Amino acid sequence: MTHSASPSEAWAACHALAVRIYRVAGEDPRESADRVRRRTTWNLHTSDTDTLVTTLIALALHSAALDVAHERQTSTAAGIKEIPLDIPLNTIAEHLHSRPRHEFFAGAPTLNAQAPATKAVAALRLLAYTDKRPAPLTMEHLAIDARLTVLAAARSAHPEGTAGSL
Repeated sequence: MTHSASPSEAWAACHALAVRIYRVAGEDPRESADRVRRRTTWNLHTSDTDTLVTTLIALALHSAALDVAHERQTSTAAGIKEIPLDIPLNTIAEHLHSRPRHEFFAGAPTLNAQAPATKAVAALRLLAYTDKRPAPLTMEHLAIDARLTVLAAARSAHPEGTAGSL
């Protein structure tokens, strides 16, 4: 299943799916408790942590969508012509695990002030490109949290296990 979109619409769709992924994962009481424990251990107590993790999921989803669109030849230099909604959640989790963090920003569209999570994208970009501690460690913890969130959503009751099935 795909959806035609401009670059800003593609980003908005990826962000909306990331919010859904985060919400579905949070419905599991064990995942919610694990999330609190992880964040306590890592001192991720900011009120923005949920937003940063959700935005990181959106960036990974957008990155995976660009890869799939390129493979299916449904992308151009200007961006995604069609958003593939059948991306397996495990693929998104793998992007969060193995893709270098700075690559999430390579294909991301230029966001205006009204775009979802504009400030969070800027904060994550700063974390990704800063080599002074604690930024790299914080970014890694956020990526691990995001990956575990996506995997929890994949274990949910949604049989297809794709972003679009949520």
